[in-house]
Amino acid sequence: MQAPNTPTIGSPLLIPFDGSANAEVVLPYVSLLAAPEQQVILLQVIPTTQSVTSPLGDVMLSAEEVHRAAEEAARQDLARIAARLATMAPDLHIEQVIETGDPWEWIAKVATRSQAHTILLASQGASAAAPGGFGSVVGHVVRTAPVPVMVVKPGNEAADAKIVARLVVAHDGSDRAAQVLPMIQALAKRLGAHVHIVAVVEDEESALPANAAAGIDPHVREEARADHLNAARSRVEAAGAGLMREGLSASWQVLSGPAAAAIIEASAAHDVLAITSHGQSASRWMLGSVAERVIRESPVPVILLRTPPETPPGPTV
Repeated sequence: MQAPNTPTIGSPLLIPFDGSANAEVVLPYVSLLAAPEQQVILLQVIPTTQSVTSPLGDVMLSAEEVHRAAEEAARQDLARIAARLATMAPDLHIEQVIETGDPWEWIAKVATRSQAHTILLASQGASAAAPGGFGSVVGHVVRTAPVPVMVVKPGNEAADAKIVARLVVAHDGSDRAAQVLPMIQALAKRLGAHVHIVAVVEDEESALPANAAAGIDPHVREEARADHLNAARSRVEAAGAGLMREGLSASWQVLSGPAAAAIIEASAAHDVLAITSHGQSASRWMLGSVAERVIRESPVPVILLRTPPETPPGPTV
């Protein structure tokens, strides 16, 4: 999948559906994200079908008949969703696409073909099978999509999702984490939303064995912690000041503790979190750790911008 030169939140907006009620949780957010072009692609991927046989082995429905039935059901699903969206946002230009095969592969293919700027999907659908309801399809999409992905968790959506009060940005000071700021700046201007930047300082010894952590001099630990807090504060202040110079309402905050939990706790109703898949530490800020936990556990929607991990330096010659 080829990404746009500059990541943006907007249309063409690709919305995968799997026919489940959970997948429809994203609908109230469509008009927010699709502006200003208002182009939306609704995608449903049906599995490769097999014939249906009786206990005695007689073919009751051929694979082709099963496929036709699944395709018709998908067509009706998408038509119903398109009608709902047209009622919610009459200016939308909606395209309906049905494909057959592996869902996450087709999401990538359709995103490439349509030059989508954003993928919008629910964290749970009919295929959600992983612990915590982190669906296997969603997991593949957020790990591989080079365009921003917004994930909405069913059951915790705001009563009026058209109002996004704040965009909460997780920022660890790294260049990769900073890549999300221009994208969020543009979205905040479009929505008239406040931007709140959050940095989290974790205890360095938390990743060490207990006996090693116990051997660290308390004074050294406190000095290092103070240095990290000051550095984090300087980074978020600089980022916030940059947003304010662009005419945005912005604030910032430095928290302590486990990164994922602190980021989630910094959000509230009518917020949308934004995070990159990798940050300063390849062992901590990486998909499968902080970013994945935020997506899995956050009660508010999460925008993920996938960034490549650091490549360890090769041997010197």
